Amino acid sequence: MDNHFKLLLLMLTGLFLAAQSLFAEVMAEVQTEKGYRQLMLIKIEEDTLIYRPRNVPKGVEASLALSEIKSANFKFEYDQAKVFEADSERNWVLAARIILEGTMATLPFLALPENNAIESVFQAGQFLERAAHAHERRGEEGDKKKALKLYKQADKILDAVSKAAWSYLSEPAALKAIGCKVALGNLEEAARELRNARIPEPYDGAYGQYWLAKGRLRLAQGDARGACNAVAKTVVFDNKNIAVFPDALLFFGRCHEEITEYHRARDLYYEVARLFTNTEWGHVAIERLEYIMKNGLTADKEKSNIAKVFFGVEEDMNAKSKELLKKIEEQKKKKD
Repeated sequence: MDNHFKLLLLMLTGLFLAAQSLFAEVMAEVQTEKGYRQLMLIKIEEDTLIYRPRNVPKGVEASLALSEIKSANFKFEYDQAKVFEADSERNWVLAARIILEGTMATLPFLALPENNAIESVFQAGQFLERAAHAHERRGEEGDKKKALKLYKQADKILDAVSKAAWSYLSEPAALKAIGCKVALGNLEEAARELRNARIPEPYDGAYGQYWLAKGRLRLAQGDARGACNAVAKTVVFDNKNIAVFPDALLFFGRCHEEITEYHRARDLYYEVARLFTNTEWGHVAIERLEYIMKNGLTADKEKSNIAKVFFGVEEDMNAKSKELLKKIEEQKKKKD
């Protein structure tokens, strides 16, 4: 494990420990029907906020029902320009760390209604998830270890967001956390949480994430064809959602490789490589497409040509794939 990654991970671990400290207090401006109050937040127990008034000494505690709280405004800051820069450089661990340095202390209090920290924390969780996916896809032993550490961190962050039942981010965070648990091998816990999750209708905002999570679980359970059937629903009904669609396409391709339907995998990787060339999804798709083409896995003619059956046209996808790979390689050489 390289020193830079170790340092970033140690920093994240330190932030988690600080947030979980029994002595940690967080200041927030809390709104109730009686107005706004500056409070030092101590913890949440069930449906009750434990706090002390800002000007009262430590050791003195009071309580407030969460149902009485209208909003909570935390004071935090982080460098959004540096987050954008780290994201553009695909350094998602750094991007997450920058956000969490400013927001980690709010994690135990994300259940507070209409708080101003939840979107930033969710973004950090997504960055950690993306970093974990990237390391997992590389497949090297060192990368697998890094991926597991990052999935563990992402799971904690996303679980914290999922506790905010008032927020539209709660459900996608819970579903992403299930995907992290699958990657960590916690299949029973993931299956239990997925059973308890709401089953969204098509075009519902959580639909694609639900069926992607279901697909990941089925594949981990050894049911590659069931995983294909699950994630197909994401691909068909949530294909305009950039937060889930590229991941779903890549996973769909992986599932088809698992069941040795290489022509379908080729077609999927071709589309990802074409649509998302200069992204992490595009890079993975290009690698898998190159692997399929170099090893002649689609050299034999397909038993049934889907394009011809449905559209009355017949395309040589092997030729189109080779042409795309050649074009991408030429563009890469020009940049170098």
